[in-house]
Formats: sequence, C-alpha cells, structure tokens
Amino acid sequence: MKFGMIGAGTVSRAIAGHAIRAGHNVVFSNSRGPDTLSDLVDAFGPRASAGTVAEAGAADFVVLAVHWNRVREAARSLPYREGRILIDATNQWKAPPPDFIVDQLEIGGSELVASLVPGAHVIKAFDNMYGPKVAANPITDTGRRILFYAGDNQDSKELFRSVVDDFGLAPVDLGPLRMGRLMQVDGPLTGLHAIRESVAHPVLATAINAVTSEIPAGTWTIDPAHSSITFSVRHLMVSRIRGRFSQFSGFITVPDNGIPVVSATVDVGSVDTANKERDRHIRAADFFDVEKFPTATFTSTGLRDGGDKYELDGEFSLHGVTKPITLTLEFLGVSPGMGKGQVAGFEAKVALSRKDFGVLTDTPIIGGSAVLGDTVDITIDVEGLKTA
Repeated sequence: MKFGMIGAGTVSRAIAGHAIRAGHNVVFSNSRGPDTLSDLVDAFGPRASAGTVAEAGAADFVVLAVHWNRVREAARSLPYREGRILIDATNQWKAPPPDFIVDQLEIGGSELVASLVPGAHVIKAFDNMYGPKVAANPITDTGRRILFYAGDNQDSKELFRSVVDDFGLAPVDLGPLRMGRLMQVDGPLTGLHAIRESVAHPVLATAINAVTSEIPAGTWTIDPAHSSITFSVRHLMVSRIRGRFSQFSGFITVPDNGIPVVSATVDVGSVDTANKERDRHIRAADFFDVEKFPTATFTSTGLRDGGDKYELDGEFSLHGVTKPITLTLEFLGVSPGMGKGQVAGFEAKVALSRKDFGVLTDTPIIGGSAVLGDTVDITIDVEGLKTA
C-alpha cells in the first residue's frame, strides 16, 4: 500500500519509518513543495518519494501530521475524494510544549478535521504519543506498544488495524471518532505509552495444548467471522493495491476414507479495497461485471502431499470462465474450540492471472507502464466449524 504524508516532521517521519519497514511505499509532502524534501527522501531509501499535497492525498492511507495552526490550511488543500482514509495525527497545541495554547473547541480535534475533509474516513491515531515514542521499536522485551485509535467507518478501521498490527504495534480500538478526544491535549491518554504484555490465558492455553494434527471425518462449515479472503495486485508496477472479499461461504467434507472435498462460493460484489470509487469500477461491466457474474466458485478435484504443505487442485469459475487452478494449502490443526464445537484452521495461497478469466483484458497503459498488474496474489485464511 502507499502512505501519503501531509507534513514531514517528527511524527510523520516516525510513521513513515514503520510503513517502509513493513514493505509499504511512502510519498512525503509539505507546504513548501517536493523540491525541499530530497534529503529526507534519500534518507528513507527507494520506497520513499516526494510529491505535492494532492499526490500524497491520492495514497491508500493519508496521514495528516502538521502543526495545529496549519491543520485547516492543509486539510482544505486536499482535493475531494470519497472514502479517503485519513489518519489524523495532529494535536491541538499551537507551539511546542510546555508553552502551548489549546484551541477551545466544542468538538474533538479530529471531528473538526473530518468537517474540513468531506467524504473522508477519519481515523484518530498516533497523536497521544510524542514523536520519539512513535518512532521507537514497537516490540519491546515485555510486549508490544499499544496504539489507540478511533473512527466512525468500521471497514476503514479494520484495514488500518491490520496494517498497524503488521507494524508490530498492538492496536486498541476506542470506538467512534468522538472518542478520539481521549487522546488529544489534556485528555486522559495524552502521553500514555502503554505496553501490551503477552499473558497466557488459561482457557486459551488449554485449547492450544489440545490442538491436533489430524482432521476428523465430517462436514466443516467455513466460519466467515473468523475467515478472510484477501488479495493484492500491482499498481503502476511500483506499488500494490490490497483488498478483500467480505462475503463468502463454503464447506470442507472429510470422508472416513478418501480425499477431502472443498467447495466455496464468493460474492464478487463484496469486493472492498477501502475506496468506494475504485470498488464501483471493479464491480462494473468492464471489470468483474457483477450484475452478470455475481459469484465466483471453487470445487476441489484433488489433494496432493507437497511436503510441508499440500497442493489443492480444483476448478475455479470467475467472470463466466472456468479453469483448473492449484492452491498451496497449509493445514493448521484442529482445536476443541470455545464451546461451539471443534474448529479446523487452514491457510491457502494462489496467484491468478486476470486475463485468464477475461477480467479487464485491455489494461490501460500510462507512461509506458500498465495501470494494473496481471497477477493477483490471493491469501485465504479459513476457520472451519464441525457441523456434521
């Protein structure tokens, strides 16, 4: 994914450092223009670039990290974009502490930011910690640093949570955006640098110790609440767009003797890349054409032992085209569950060609590079509940 930094100060650099270490790209911007950021970009390496505020504002995640007296100017300089994920890392002091003056607002600072950037999904985060703590290694000897966040759009928050979890931080959701007031100046979380320690829960420990490496015969129903289908694809050959399908169902049938059979159906219209305009295009006739082809299906035809993992062969249908594919499958074991019956865990990965299934075969070219890569990398995490 790409992070667009509005502001290039201490907090902006700290967040950018985490993003780059996690494999993301970062574009820095400030009010003085890209030419003033060359030394900074060089220091961060090839995943960093400099751009205008508008260019930074086109990223998957936009981080607002400017001094409070520049918030209105910076926010209003962003072109309108429906569904933009805007991380508000500002706080309401006008000069460095201890000599600071707090804006007396009737609403929270992030609620003000949201009013200045219509259509944005604003997430309050990073602002309760001082810059050096934001930049510090998120993983300590005793646990992971807690990152509090708040926002009103649940899908955007879930994507944000997943990303900062990859940073190594321990994300804690405070709830709706108004709860971000807890993090701003004079709030109870200001300056709080908390560590989430690893604690062995007795019930979970028992469940983990009871995990087995063999799956009993029966029918295992995919639990969508504890499963996911995510994907990534190259954009302009230099970055990746990531997304997920939020609605799917399926079964794993394990006979007493014989080869297990997997069948699954995906609601293609549930595609979510955290950008409403892009998602509408993906659902349209020149892409997935969900009105004509609302679902994708997979039915396994064989299972081969590949050593550490398995090779799951099957027929995959998408966009009116059916082709044989092979998924690399890892069986994670069977647990007695948490009171609803046994659960089995699996992880599968596959790389598919869009053009093999007739999806946007005439890919636009800009500046000599394809707008969208042909290979789509898919990861499927499944928790199956034994239902028969």
